Amino acid sequence: MILDGIFIKALPSSQAIYSQFSPRTSQALQPGAILSYANQDHSGLPVIDGYRTLDAIKMDLMNGWTISHYSEQEGLAPSAFHWSALSEISFTNDWRNGQYAVVNWAGQRLAKRCQPNSMDLG
Repeated sequence: MILDGIFIKALPSSQAIYSQFSPRTSQALQPGAILSYANQDHSGLPVIDGYRTLDAIKMDLMNGWTISHYSEQEGLAPSAFHWSALSEISFTNDWRNGQYAVVNWAGQRLAKRCQPNSMDLG
């Protein structure tokens, strides 16, 4: 998959970055949204869960870190990762406490899909 290729290429430099944090600052916030729903643009692609990449980062680079996880738990295709429900209130309340050294974010819309799904410009 495309994200796997990007992650593998970035892995050596990412390991160096994550290893620089002390245990006291080794706290991360990881919100992951559904990036694309199955066949969303009639491409036939499956659901793309943003938390998949965040989970790989956690497993490969963040051993020993304290991580607050958020994933989509409602909607058309809830995440396969059963973490705290990603909502504006829960996420912003957690972010505001200021304890995080790193925020790994997987937000909605793929880079090549930044336009709205449907829009009447008429």
